[in-house]
Amino acid sequence: MTRTAEAATTETLAAALAAIAGADHVQAGEAARTLYSQDVWREGAPVDLVASPADEAECAAMVRACADAGAPGDPRRRGRRGVARGRGGVFGGEPRG
Repeated sequence: MTRTAEAATTETLAAALAAIAGADHVQAGEAARTLYSQDVWREGAPVDLVASPADEAECAAMVRACADAGAPGDPRRRGRRGVARGRGGVFGGEPRG
């Protein structure tokens, strides 16, 4: 995939995630992407997006949106336990609600 195609896919996925959770809950900034690209064991490749679902239904919808876009998703809880993997949408961030 070309860099232009990757950017278009990321923008399309960001719009889909924003439609689910609201634009305020989808982050593409470098600081959030760097933070959620690591865990206690290691630092991974930067993720493309960080989204914060309010509940299980939003999380499930985000997983479907990633699958529809052909992008990996890595659902996580606030503690960010687990291993950070590759590029893709990461669900986590500060809990809402």
